[in-house]
Amino acid sequence: RVRCGCVLWCEQKSCFCRGFARASLAMLFAGQKVLARREPDDPELALAEVKSVDDDLTRCDIRFVESGFLRTQCHISEITIQDPDYDAEIKPRLPPLPEDPKHADDEKSAFVGRFKDVGNALFKEGRHMWAVRTYTDGLHLLQRNCYDQPDEIFFDASVHNVCVALCSNAALCALKMEQYDISLAL
Repeated sequence: RVRCGCVLWCEQKSCFCRGFARASLAMLFAGQKVLARREPDDPELALAEVKSVDDDLTRCDIRFVESGFLRTQCHISEITIQDPDYDAEIKPRLPPLPEDPKHADDEKSAFVGRFKDVGNALFKEGRHMWAVRTYTDGLHLLQRNCYDQPDEIFFDASVHNVCVALCSNAALCALKMEQYDISLAL
């Protein structure tokens, strides 16, 4: 599970645009399975499917699987990505964090490079939604675990090229899915 929300919004910057990027939000596409609350103050999470994402990528409409209830304008900070098929099939192909993530330049590059390779394989298979998730997960994990400050990732020459590739590949996947706003934001 990956928690989407304000924390990721503030921590992830794009290689291609000024200001805050929406790379962490790129995982929200129509058809994506998520966990959400039927009402904002409801303590229980339930399985839902994203029906649409608004133009500024901060709100979406979701339909709950069991009840069929449609919740409109749900803020992305209230959603948890939940895709058991991805977790079972893709997560085992992804590497663990390096032993000493803040000091192992070669390991950082290999770590994020593996996410790129898995994402590329998913892209070739036409599984664009999963490819976007893989690319952005790699960036996010590297950024959160290997640097003291999130912006440091963009000044580390050892991972710069692969990070640029992850951003551009995720944007290409969004284009393939006709998610133009998300592609532009990446």
